[in-house]
Amino acid sequence: MQLTKKLKLKINKEDSKRLLDYAETCRLAYNFTLRLWILYYQYYNKSISIYKLKKYFNNYIKPRHKRYQQTYNKWITAMLFRLDKAVTDFYEKRGRYPKYKRRNFIPSLETPGMYVKVIDKHRFIIPTAKGEKNIIARTYEEIPDKFSTVILKYQKGRWYACFTIEEIPPISNYNSDVISIDLGVKTLVTGVSTLQEKIIIPKFSHYTRHLNWIRSQCDKKVKHSRRWWKWHNLLQKRTTQYLNRVRDYLHKASRWLMKQSEDILVLGKLNLESMKTEKSWFNRIIQNEWRIGMFCRMLEYKSLLYGKKIVYIDESYTTKTCSKCGHIQDVELSDRIYKCPVCAIEMDRDLNSAWNILKKYGVANALKVEVQSLRGTRCFSLV
Repeated sequence: MQLTKKLKLKINKEDSKRLLDYAETCRLAYNFTLRLWILYYQYYNKSISIYKLKKYFNNYIKPRHKRYQQTYNKWITAMLFRLDKAVTDFYEKRGRYPKYKRRNFIPSLETPGMYVKVIDKHRFIIPTAKGEKNIIARTYEEIPDKFSTVILKYQKGRWYACFTIEEIPPISNYNSDVISIDLGVKTLVTGVSTLQEKIIIPKFSHYTRHLNWIRSQCDKKVKHSRRWWKWHNLLQKRTTQYLNRVRDYLHKASRWLMKQSEDILVLGKLNLESMKTEKSWFNRIIQNEWRIGMFCRMLEYKSLLYGKKIVYIDESYTTKTCSKCGHIQDVELSDRIYKCPVCAIEMDRDLNSAWNILKKYGVANALKVEVQSLRGTRCFSLV
């Protein structure tokens, strides 16, 4: 299993400018070879191999331009293989031609790990072309011991290094204990387990009113003016800080969920389109600020690391159905307590949905599930 460890780099201004020039050269090489491929396809009505394009580029284009000679060849080769992937997608989708990389686009620089020399735990040498001065990069965290690929990325005015590491997942011996999870808006996770315990992960604050205020101040200014750039840079800074806090919270919450004693996690498949309402603020939370897809992807790859099993089932009518007697009734989004008129049971609507998800999984896997009083609650907290 491959994992990526992203580390922030500390590079001086001169070397950072050189890396930006190298990235621009890779972008030009991509656009040039893409133009060759399009012309060949239009004339012969068939594709040309990426290896032939690479051979033509190295034999006829690179010797005539000093800029390509000063750029590390592995970076240009990686860009050409990205073009090969774009051509493959073109044949599969039968859509438009692959797009050119725009002028402000800064591509990442990919290097095989065997060509990267590590000096110590916090320093490594970025390889460059022959005759060019090597670039020494410092990291704030420790560099992994073994890595197969190093990708340099430029984001928000800083350089980052992504180290690809091989992780051997543990041998999975799943026990019969199950956690059923209902992903909600009021709470991120509400679940029940076959050990008769309630699992709660509170939501991360969706408070973005300060970002909306900064965005409104930016819109009032003349675009690209001095004051506009001032508010625009502030908006980028605050948005980045908010997104970093969100990702950090989701990583810690998913890791905590994986460390529970149960080995099987049952999640309901969400249909976000069916959750839309006439309230624009609620739709914005569901579509943009809930980030439930990111949380599910974290659970999927962490389940391999911890030897767990993720199961997705259809959660239709799990909120409207009584988990005890099976009575179905309409429930509004504003109704946070489920009240059954038949058996007179009252419980949180997300907890009721979690019980129904567990019962659905039990029916499909011959597991007997009875709605009983819970023994305790396990709640995630950052403290």
